[in-house]
Amino acid sequence: MAGAAAFGAATVAVGMAFAGVAAVTGQVAASSRAANGLALAVLGVAFVVRAIGDVQAEWLSWLSPIHWGQAMRVYADERWWVLAVPALACATLLVVATRLADRRDLGAGVMAQRAGRAEAGRWLRGPLGVAVRLHRGAVVGWLAGVVLLGAFYGVVADEADDMVADNPELAEFLAGLGGGSITDAFLATGVLVIGLLVGGYVVSAMLRMRAEEAAGRAEPLLATPLPRWRWAASHLAVGSIAACAMLVAGGVAQGVGAALATGDGSLVARVAVAAVAMVPAPLVLGAVAFLICSATPRWSLASWAVFALAAAVGLLAEALGLPGWVSDLSPYRHIAPAPAVPVRVLPLAVLVVVAGAAVAVGFDRLRRRDVGTV
Repeated sequence: MAGAAAFGAATVAVGMAFAGVAAVTGQVAASSRAANGLALAVLGVAFVVRAIGDVQAEWLSWLSPIHWGQAMRVYADERWWVLAVPALACATLLVVATRLADRRDLGAGVMAQRAGRAEAGRWLRGPLGVAVRLHRGAVVGWLAGVVLLGAFYGVVADEADDMVADNPELAEFLAGLGGGSITDAFLATGVLVIGLLVGGYVVSAMLRMRAEEAAGRAEPLLATPLPRWRWAASHLAVGSIAACAMLVAGGVAQGVGAALATGDGSLVARVAVAAVAMVPAPLVLGAVAFLICSATPRWSLASWAVFALAAAVGLLAEALGLPGWVSDLSPYRHIAPAPAVPVRVLPLAVLVVVAGAAVAVGFDRLRRRDVGTV
Protein backbone atom coordinates (compact mmCIF):
# COMPACT_ATOMS: atom_id res chain seq x y z
CA MET A 1 0.00 0.00 0.00
CA ALA A 2 2.79 2.41 0.92
CA GLY A 3 4.60 1.65 -2.33
CA ALA A 4 1.51 2.34 -4.44
CA ALA A 5 0.89 5.60 -2.60
CA ALA A 6 4.52 6.62 -3.06
CA PHE A 7 4.37 5.81 -6.77
CA GLY A 8 1.28 7.95 -7.24
CA ALA A 9 2.70 10.78 -5.17
CA ALA A 10 5.99 10.71 -7.09
CA THR A 11 4.19 10.82 -10.43
CA VAL A 12 2.00 13.74 -9.36
CA ALA A 13 4.95 15.60 -7.84
CA VAL A 14 7.07 15.40 -10.98
CA GLY A 15 4.04 16.44 -13.04
CA MET A 16 3.53 19.45 -10.77
CA ALA A 17 7.14 20.51 -11.25
CA PHE A 18 6.81 20.44 -15.02
CA ALA A 19 3.42 22.16 -14.76
CA GLY A 20 5.31 24.99 -13.09
CA VAL A 21 7.77 25.00 -15.97
CA ALA A 22 4.88 25.20 -18.44
CA ALA A 23 3.35 28.07 -16.47
CA VAL A 24 6.58 30.05 -16.80
CA THR A 25 7.10 29.30 -20.50
CA GLY A 26 3.48 30.29 -21.12
CA GLN A 27 4.29 33.76 -19.83
CA VAL A 28 7.64 34.05 -21.58
CA ALA A 29 6.47 33.10 -25.07
CA ALA A 30 3.83 34.93 -27.06
CA SER A 31 2.34 31.84 -28.72
CA SER A 32 1.36 28.39 -27.53
CA ARG A 33 3.69 26.80 -30.09
CA ALA A 34 6.70 28.72 -28.77
CA ALA A 35 5.71 28.01 -25.15
CA ASN A 36 5.41 24.30 -25.89
CA GLY A 37 8.79 24.37 -27.59
CA LEU A 38 10.45 25.99 -24.60
CA ALA A 39 8.82 23.53 -22.20
CA LEU A 40 9.91 20.57 -24.33
CA ALA A 41 13.44 21.98 -24.40
CA VAL A 42 13.45 22.07 -20.60
CA LEU A 43 12.15 18.50 -20.53
CA GLY A 44 14.93 17.40 -22.88
CA VAL A 45 17.59 19.10 -20.79
CA ALA A 46 16.16 17.50 -17.65
CA PHE A 47 16.34 14.08 -19.27
CA VAL A 48 19.95 14.54 -20.38
CA VAL A 49 21.03 15.96 -17.01
CA ARG A 50 19.40 13.07 -15.15
CA ALA A 51 20.99 10.50 -17.45
CA ILE A 52 24.47 12.01 -17.16
CA GLY A 53 24.08 12.26 -13.40
CA ASP A 54 23.07 8.61 -13.12
CA VAL A 55 26.21 7.57 -14.98
CA GLN A 56 28.82 9.99 -13.63
CA ALA A 57 27.74 12.15 -10.67
CA GLU A 58 24.63 11.55 -8.57
CA TRP A 59 24.48 15.14 -7.35
CA LEU A 60 23.92 16.27 -10.93
CA SER A 61 20.78 14.13 -11.13
CA TRP A 62 19.19 16.21 -8.39
CA LEU A 63 19.07 19.15 -10.81
CA SER A 64 16.54 17.23 -12.91
CA PRO A 65 12.86 16.91 -11.90
CA ILE A 66 12.81 13.47 -13.50
CA HIS A 67 15.20 12.23 -10.83
CA TRP A 68 13.04 13.47 -7.99
CA GLY A 69 10.41 10.83 -8.60
CA GLN A 70 13.03 8.10 -8.79
CA ALA A 71 14.72 9.35 -5.63
CA MET A 72 11.65 8.40 -3.59
CA ARG A 73 12.68 4.73 -3.94
CA VAL A 74 9.17 3.51 -4.56
CA TYR A 75 8.41 -0.02 -3.33
CA ALA A 76 11.69 -0.01 -1.40
CA ASP A 77 12.54 2.24 1.51
CA GLU A 78 10.25 5.12 0.54
CA ARG A 79 11.74 8.55 1.21
CA TRP A 80 8.73 10.82 1.60
CA TRP A 81 10.82 13.90 2.29
CA VAL A 82 11.79 13.99 -1.39
CA LEU A 83 8.27 15.25 -2.18
CA ALA A 84 9.28 18.58 -0.66
CA VAL A 85 11.71 19.20 -3.54
CA PRO A 86 9.17 19.18 -6.44
CA ALA A 87 6.60 20.93 -4.24
CA LEU A 88 9.04 23.75 -3.54
CA ALA A 89 10.06 23.92 -7.20
CA CYS A 90 6.43 24.07 -8.33
CA ALA A 91 5.57 26.80 -5.82
CA THR A 92 8.61 28.84 -6.84
CA LEU A 93 7.85 28.51 -10.54
CA LEU A 94 4.21 29.51 -9.99
CA VAL A 95 5.34 32.63 -8.15
CA VAL A 96 7.69 33.44 -11.02
CA ALA A 97 4.90 32.86 -13.55
CA THR A 98 2.57 35.16 -11.61
CA ARG A 99 5.16 37.92 -11.51
CA LEU A 100 5.81 37.54 -15.23
CA ALA A 101 2.08 37.65 -15.97
CA ASP A 102 1.87 41.01 -14.20
CA ARG A 103 4.69 42.39 -16.33
CA ARG A 104 3.57 41.36 -19.80
CA ASP A 105 0.84 42.77 -22.04
CA LEU A 106 -2.36 40.81 -22.64
CA GLY A 107 -1.90 38.54 -25.64
CA ALA A 108 1.87 39.00 -25.62
CA GLY A 109 4.81 37.33 -23.94
CA VAL A 110 7.73 38.60 -21.91
CA MET A 111 9.91 37.95 -24.94
CA ALA A 112 8.75 40.47 -27.51
CA GLN A 113 8.14 39.08 -30.96
CA ARG A 114 10.46 40.44 -33.57
CA ALA A 115 8.74 42.70 -36.05
CA GLY A 116 8.65 41.31 -39.56
CA ARG A 117 9.82 43.11 -42.65
CA ALA A 118 7.44 45.41 -44.46
CA GLU A 119 7.74 43.33 -47.62
CA ALA A 120 8.11 39.59 -47.97
CA GLY A 121 11.36 38.27 -49.35
CA ARG A 122 11.56 36.73 -52.79
CA TRP A 123 11.80 33.23 -51.34
CA LEU A 124 8.32 33.63 -49.80
CA ARG A 125 6.69 34.03 -53.19
CA GLY A 126 6.38 30.28 -53.68
CA PRO A 127 4.66 27.57 -51.61
CA LEU A 128 7.94 25.89 -50.71
CA GLY A 129 9.35 29.08 -49.22
CA VAL A 130 6.18 29.62 -47.19
CA ALA A 131 6.34 26.05 -45.91
CA VAL A 132 9.99 26.47 -44.92
CA ARG A 133 9.09 29.64 -43.02
CA LEU A 134 6.21 27.92 -41.21
CA HIS A 135 8.23 24.86 -40.20
CA ARG A 136 11.54 26.59 -39.52
CA GLY A 137 11.18 27.05 -35.78
CA ALA A 138 9.94 23.51 -35.18
CA VAL A 139 12.72 22.04 -37.30
CA VAL A 140 15.40 23.89 -35.33
CA GLY A 141 13.95 22.77 -32.00
CA TRP A 142 13.51 19.13 -32.97
CA LEU A 143 16.94 19.05 -34.61
CA ALA A 144 18.59 20.35 -31.45
CA GLY A 145 16.79 17.72 -29.38
CA VAL A 146 17.79 14.90 -31.73
CA VAL A 147 21.44 15.97 -31.77
CA LEU A 148 21.57 16.23 -27.97
CA LEU A 149 19.93 12.84 -27.57
CA GLY A 150 22.27 11.24 -30.09
CA ALA A 151 25.33 12.77 -28.43
CA PHE A 152 24.16 11.48 -25.05
CA TYR A 153 23.72 7.92 -26.30
CA GLY A 154 27.15 8.08 -27.88
CA VAL A 155 28.94 9.48 -24.85
CA VAL A 156 27.54 6.84 -22.48
CA ALA A 157 28.03 3.94 -24.92
CA ASP A 158 31.29 3.10 -23.19
CA GLU A 159 29.28 2.43 -20.01
CA ALA A 160 26.96 -0.08 -21.70
CA ASP A 161 28.66 -3.12 -20.17
CA ASP A 162 28.32 -1.67 -16.66
CA MET A 163 24.66 -0.81 -17.28
CA VAL A 164 23.93 -4.36 -18.39
CA ALA A 165 25.67 -5.82 -15.36
CA ASP A 166 23.34 -3.88 -13.05
CA ASN A 167 20.17 -4.29 -15.13
CA PRO A 168 19.19 -7.82 -16.25
CA GLU A 169 16.13 -6.51 -18.10
CA LEU A 170 18.32 -4.21 -20.20
CA ALA A 171 20.70 -7.10 -20.86
CA GLU A 172 17.84 -9.24 -22.12
CA PHE A 173 16.54 -6.43 -24.33
CA LEU A 174 19.94 -5.76 -25.90
CA ALA A 175 20.57 -9.47 -26.41
CA GLY A 176 17.31 -9.67 -28.35
CA LEU A 177 18.64 -7.23 -30.94
CA GLY A 178 20.87 -9.89 -32.47
CA GLY A 179 24.61 -10.26 -32.85
CA GLY A 180 27.37 -7.79 -32.17
CA SER A 181 28.75 -6.46 -28.93
CA ILE A 182 26.80 -4.93 -26.08
CA THR A 183 28.07 -1.52 -27.18
CA ASP A 184 26.77 -2.07 -30.73
CA ALA A 185 23.39 -3.18 -29.38
CA PHE A 186 23.23 -0.13 -27.13
CA LEU A 187 24.03 2.16 -30.05
CA ALA A 188 21.35 0.41 -32.13
CA THR A 189 18.87 1.20 -29.37
CA GLY A 190 19.97 4.83 -29.51
CA VAL A 191 19.35 4.93 -33.26
CA LEU A 192 15.89 3.45 -32.71
CA VAL A 193 15.02 6.08 -30.09
CA ILE A 194 16.23 8.83 -32.43
CA GLY A 195 14.09 7.32 -35.18
CA LEU A 196 11.06 7.39 -32.90
CA LEU A 197 11.70 11.02 -32.03
CA VAL A 198 12.00 11.94 -35.70
CA GLY A 199 8.79 10.03 -36.39
CA GLY A 200 7.06 12.28 -33.88
CA TYR A 201 8.39 15.32 -35.70
CA VAL A 202 7.12 14.17 -39.10
CA VAL A 203 3.64 13.58 -37.68
CA SER A 204 3.65 17.06 -36.13
CA ALA A 205 4.76 18.54 -39.46
CA MET A 206 1.81 16.98 -41.28
CA LEU A 207 -0.54 18.21 -38.57
CA ARG A 208 0.88 21.70 -39.08
CA MET A 209 -0.25 21.47 -42.68
CA ARG A 210 -3.72 20.53 -41.47
CA ALA A 211 -3.66 23.38 -38.93
CA GLU A 212 -2.97 25.88 -41.71
CA GLU A 213 -6.01 24.60 -43.56
CA ALA A 214 -8.27 24.50 -40.49
CA ALA A 215 -7.32 28.07 -39.54
CA GLY A 216 -8.26 29.31 -43.01
CA ARG A 217 -4.74 30.38 -43.93
CA ALA A 218 -4.49 27.90 -46.80
CA GLU A 219 -7.54 29.23 -48.65
CA PRO A 220 -5.98 32.59 -49.69
CA LEU A 221 -3.06 30.69 -51.18
CA LEU A 222 -5.28 28.20 -52.98
CA ALA A 223 -7.47 31.02 -54.29
CA THR A 224 -4.53 31.89 -56.54
CA PRO A 225 -3.43 29.68 -59.46
CA LEU A 226 -1.51 27.57 -56.92
CA PRO A 227 -2.75 23.94 -57.25
CA ARG A 228 -3.55 21.96 -54.16
CA TRP A 229 -0.93 19.33 -54.82
CA ARG A 230 1.87 21.91 -54.86
CA TRP A 231 0.67 23.42 -51.59
CA ALA A 232 0.52 20.02 -49.91
CA ALA A 233 3.75 18.83 -51.54
CA SER A 234 5.63 21.80 -50.09
CA HIS A 235 4.73 20.79 -46.53
CA LEU A 236 5.43 17.15 -47.29
CA ALA A 237 8.82 17.99 -48.79
CA VAL A 238 9.91 20.16 -45.88
CA GLY A 239 8.85 17.54 -43.33
CA SER A 240 10.53 14.69 -45.19
CA ILE A 241 13.79 16.52 -45.89
CA ALA A 242 13.96 17.76 -42.31
CA ALA A 243 13.39 14.22 -41.03
CA CYS A 244 16.27 12.91 -43.14
CA ALA A 245 18.52 15.73 -41.93
CA MET A 246 17.60 15.05 -38.30
CA LEU A 247 18.40 11.36 -38.55
CA VAL A 248 21.73 12.02 -40.23
CA ALA A 249 22.64 14.70 -37.69
CA GLY A 250 21.55 12.54 -34.77
CA GLY A 251 23.44 9.54 -36.12
CA VAL A 252 26.62 11.54 -36.66
CA ALA A 253 26.34 13.07 -33.18
CA GLN A 254 25.89 9.63 -31.65
CA GLY A 255 28.75 8.19 -33.67
CA VAL A 256 31.11 11.02 -32.74
CA GLY A 257 30.17 10.70 -29.07
CA ALA A 258 30.70 6.94 -29.15
CA ALA A 259 34.03 7.32 -30.95
CA LEU A 260 35.25 9.79 -28.35
CA ALA A 261 34.07 7.57 -25.49
CA THR A 262 35.42 4.26 -26.81
CA GLY A 263 38.31 5.38 -28.99
CA ASP A 264 36.86 3.49 -31.99
CA GLY A 265 36.72 5.97 -34.87
CA SER A 266 34.87 3.53 -37.14
CA LEU A 267 31.73 4.02 -35.05
CA VAL A 268 31.10 7.41 -36.67
CA ALA A 269 30.45 5.90 -40.09
CA ARG A 270 28.73 2.77 -38.76
CA VAL A 271 26.22 4.66 -36.62
CA ALA A 272 25.64 7.23 -39.37
CA VAL A 273 24.79 4.42 -41.80
CA ALA A 274 22.43 2.91 -39.22
CA ALA A 275 20.69 6.27 -38.86
CA VAL A 276 20.30 6.62 -42.63
CA ALA A 277 18.80 3.13 -42.75
CA MET A 278 16.22 4.27 -40.18
CA VAL A 279 14.87 6.99 -42.51
CA PRO A 280 12.05 4.96 -44.15
CA ALA A 281 10.27 4.29 -40.83
CA PRO A 282 9.55 7.96 -39.97
CA LEU A 283 8.68 8.58 -43.61
CA VAL A 284 6.00 5.88 -43.43
CA LEU A 285 4.51 7.53 -40.34
CA GLY A 286 4.59 10.90 -42.07
CA ALA A 287 2.94 9.43 -45.17
CA VAL A 288 0.17 7.86 -43.08
CA ALA A 289 -0.37 11.16 -41.26
CA PHE A 290 -0.51 12.94 -44.63
CA LEU A 291 -3.08 10.42 -45.85
CA ILE A 292 -5.24 10.89 -42.75
CA CYS A 293 -5.09 14.69 -42.99
CA SER A 294 -5.91 14.58 -46.69
CA ALA A 295 -8.65 11.96 -46.67
CA THR A 296 -10.35 12.42 -43.29
CA PRO A 297 -9.17 15.77 -41.88
CA ARG A 298 -11.55 15.67 -38.93
CA TRP A 299 -9.65 12.59 -37.72
CA SER A 300 -6.22 14.14 -38.23
CA LEU A 301 -5.28 13.73 -34.56
CA ALA A 302 -5.56 9.98 -35.08
CA SER A 303 -2.09 10.34 -36.59
CA TRP A 304 -0.75 10.47 -33.04
CA ALA A 305 -2.48 7.17 -32.26
CA VAL A 306 -0.73 5.60 -35.25
CA PHE A 307 2.58 7.00 -34.03
CA ALA A 308 1.98 5.77 -30.47
CA LEU A 309 1.19 2.28 -31.74
CA ALA A 310 4.28 2.19 -33.95
CA ALA A 311 6.51 3.46 -31.13
CA ALA A 312 5.13 1.10 -28.49
CA VAL A 313 5.39 -1.93 -30.74
CA GLY A 314 8.82 -0.88 -31.98
CA LEU A 315 10.19 -0.67 -28.45
CA LEU A 316 8.21 -3.24 -26.48
CA ALA A 317 7.26 -6.03 -28.87
CA GLU A 318 9.53 -8.62 -27.23
CA ALA A 319 8.87 -7.45 -23.70
CA LEU A 320 5.10 -7.72 -24.22
CA GLY A 321 5.33 -11.00 -26.12
CA LEU A 322 3.30 -9.61 -29.02
CA PRO A 323 2.46 -11.95 -31.92
CA GLY A 324 4.29 -11.48 -35.19
CA TRP A 325 1.41 -9.87 -37.07
CA VAL A 326 1.12 -7.18 -34.39
CA SER A 327 4.86 -6.50 -34.48
CA ASP A 328 4.68 -6.12 -38.24
CA LEU A 329 2.34 -3.14 -37.82
CA SER A 330 5.27 -0.97 -36.77
CA PRO A 331 7.62 0.15 -39.56
CA TYR A 332 10.45 0.22 -37.03
CA ARG A 333 10.23 -3.56 -36.66
CA HIS A 334 11.18 -4.03 -40.31
CA ILE A 335 14.51 -2.22 -39.98
CA ALA A 336 17.55 -4.20 -38.87
CA PRO A 337 19.04 -2.89 -35.59
CA ALA A 338 22.31 -1.64 -37.04
CA PRO A 339 25.14 -1.40 -36.11
CA ALA A 340 24.47 -4.56 -34.07
CA VAL A 341 23.52 -6.42 -37.28
CA PRO A 342 24.03 -5.62 -40.98
CA VAL A 343 21.54 -3.37 -42.76
CA ARG A 344 19.00 -5.17 -44.96
CA VAL A 345 18.05 -3.21 -48.07
CA LEU A 346 14.88 -5.02 -49.20
CA PRO A 347 12.72 -4.09 -46.15
CA LEU A 348 13.82 -0.48 -46.55
CA ALA A 349 12.72 -0.48 -50.18
CA VAL A 350 9.35 -1.97 -49.23
CA LEU A 351 8.81 0.74 -46.61
CA VAL A 352 9.62 3.43 -49.17
CA VAL A 353 7.05 1.92 -51.55
CA VAL A 354 4.45 1.84 -48.76
CA ALA A 355 5.14 5.49 -47.95
CA GLY A 356 4.89 6.44 -51.61
CA ALA A 357 1.57 4.63 -51.98
CA ALA A 358 0.12 6.37 -48.92
CA VAL A 359 1.23 9.75 -50.25
CA ALA A 360 -0.28 9.04 -53.68
CA VAL A 361 -3.63 8.13 -52.15
CA GLY A 362 -3.43 11.22 -49.95
CA PHE A 363 -2.91 13.51 -52.94
CA ASP A 364 -5.88 11.90 -54.69
CA ARG A 365 -8.17 12.34 -51.70
CA LEU A 366 -7.06 15.94 -51.19
CA ARG A 367 -7.90 16.69 -54.82
CA ARG A 368 -11.41 15.31 -54.42
CA ARG A 369 -12.54 16.99 -51.20
CA ASP A 370 -13.37 20.57 -50.25
CA VAL A 371 -10.63 22.68 -48.72
CA GLY A 372 -11.27 23.76 -45.16
CA THR A 373 -13.31 20.67 -44.29
CA VAL A 374 -13.49 20.28 -40.54
